[in-house]
Amino acid sequence: MVLPSILFRKLATISITDPGSVKPLQSEHRKDQETIHEPCESATREGISLIKGVGIDMVSIGEMSRYMKQFGASFVSRTFTNREVSASKLSPNPAEYLSTRFAAKEAVFKAVAHSTRSKQFDPRIVETLNDSDGYPVVQVNTRLQALLDEAGIEFLHVSMATEGDYATAIAVASSNH
Repeated sequence: MVLPSILFRKLATISITDPGSVKPLQSEHRKDQETIHEPCESATREGISLIKGVGIDMVSIGEMSRYMKQFGASFVSRTFTNREVSASKLSPNPAEYLSTRFAAKEAVFKAVAHSTRSKQFDPRIVETLNDSDGYPVVQVNTRLQALLDEAGIEFLHVSMATEGDYATAIAVASSNH
């Protein structure tokens, strides 16, 4: 995220040479400090992207596996899209795959819902698949697009990870306006 450089010009530094007297130094820019940040080339070319919402979620892969065994296909088909289910069957660990997708649904919900009039929507309309390079991408259908338009959101960025028994996803909703 690119922030206006004015935010960095007035930062004070703290002296720690004498632990008994921690006090701010002059808040002006000094040559030995790199506190002014200029927008990167892509930001100036495309405009500054405004973050409209951020969502994060964590799912227990073991719990997802338990739900899949206990409730079977009815749970999976009511929670995930057909394409997510098909992709999970190609995965060496379907429960892990679906856990990341469930976390993405919840993360997108948290990033978007607060900007809608109703403050809610069915997260099952969020479909996350991998692009040709293997990166997760939210597939925007007409129902999700209507919510994004209402919320003034132009872009959804999602990242997912697994560690041990947990799957996490973070979603960032942004706009150039």
